[in-house]
Amino acid sequence: MKSKQATIYEVAAAAGVAIKTVSRVINDETGVSAATREKVREAVRQLSYRPNRDARNLASSRSHFLALVFDEAASQFVIDIEHGIASAAGEQRHVIVEAVTGSRLAVVEAVEALLTTSRPDCLILLPPVADNAPLIQRLDSRGVRYARLSTRLLGNSSCQVLLDDADAAQKMVQYLVSLGHREIGFIRDKEGPETEDLRLHGYKAGLRNAGISFDPSLVEHGNGSFASGAYAASLLSSNRARPTAVFAASDEMALGVLSFAGRKGLSIPDQLSVCSFGNSNLTQLVWPPLTTVGFSYSLIAQTAVRRLLTVAEYIGDEVPAPSRFAAEITPGGTTASPAPGS
Repeated sequence: MKSKQATIYEVAAAAGVAIKTVSRVINDETGVSAATREKVREAVRQLSYRPNRDARNLASSRSHFLALVFDEAASQFVIDIEHGIASAAGEQRHVIVEAVTGSRLAVVEAVEALLTTSRPDCLILLPPVADNAPLIQRLDSRGVRYARLSTRLLGNSSCQVLLDDADAAQKMVQYLVSLGHREIGFIRDKEGPETEDLRLHGYKAGLRNAGISFDPSLVEHGNGSFASGAYAASLLSSNRARPTAVFAASDEMALGVLSFAGRKGLSIPDQLSVCSFGNSNLTQLVWPPLTTVGFSYSLIAQTAVRRLLTVAEYIGDEVPAPSRFAAEITPGGTTASPAPGS
């Protein structure tokens, strides 16, 4: 039986240095002290490590381009991701921003055209592009290196960043319940099967854990936009069970709710609490600042880029398990306990 070959991660761990340091020693580059260089060489000898030749040959043909691929419905979320990518890529990589839309097949064709014309070293895929199964299958078959930001595993990419949307939504509902809210409205961010809406699942789980029955009349549909949030808020306000708090599944929709409340003369948060899923910079551009739950998208993007570039240098070696991120609530001034008697 063939013995398992050592990986560069094991060499770095044995020598007590960074992976990049091991790379510099292997490639006989400068910037490493004599003592550190000897530690790395000793670890290489002890582990019988052999660098992947294909990866080293590949390095000479790189374009030094990264491509960020997302659907045409760009949002503040995408902007925050772009900032994180630019920070991690530095001056040695150029970032191509590519918006694609249409059917799943159309998205596959658009990405293949991007690979042919721009020849990026690797791709960073945002949802829903990251969840396009035919695209992932095509990238795997072509050996394209890519990172996925998503809520579930898919494909063979060794760089997958998983976000727990359901847990995030559940945390926000629990937060509202802790303030005393029982009638909590929810605005979904898309039309589609409820089985695929993890934020809706989290909303329901939060209610269930608090012993509150789910009321379908307190759920409205949006499309992630400011206008759809304002319209959904108008529908919720006419509900017989008028909510004391509204949880929107995107920051943009929550801003729409605030706009509707302002037009109706509702005091925030005295007469209505408003919160969002997103945690983008938009939440700090209103007064009072919006209460939100979400992830540090800039940090997530930096993590994806650094792992992806590491994988690109050492293709063929084993790589760590997917990175998983948990959401955090950022309390703002748009949530408070409901008014007595409401």
